[in-house]
Amino acid sequence: MNASKLFIAGAFAALAAVGAQAGEVDLTPLPVFHSTASVAQVRAEAAAAQQAGLIAHGNLVVASQPELSSTLTRADVRNDAKVALRAGQIAHGEGDLTAM
Repeated sequence: MNASKLFIAGAFAALAAVGAQAGEVDLTPLPVFHSTASVAQVRAEAAAAQQAGLIAHGNLVVASQPELSSTLTRADVRNDAKVALRAGQIAHGEGDLTAM
């Protein structure tokens, strides 16, 4: 019973959302695409582009990270942070601009 009520509510919401859209509907057909390359050629080109690094993976940009090293210990960094906090050099929240 609950599933049917949820289904009906979802269908009603979808219809209401479609009905609320204002504007013209473009019913012109899309142009037909005819490939001139075979499947093997397309796969070979894709493999070559992959090896050359030309294929992006979403918004991910992979850059080499420099080697990071520090001469300070964790305790030194924590102590420096405590000193800066007591001196008022660290801002608190969005409204505290006195430390900047």
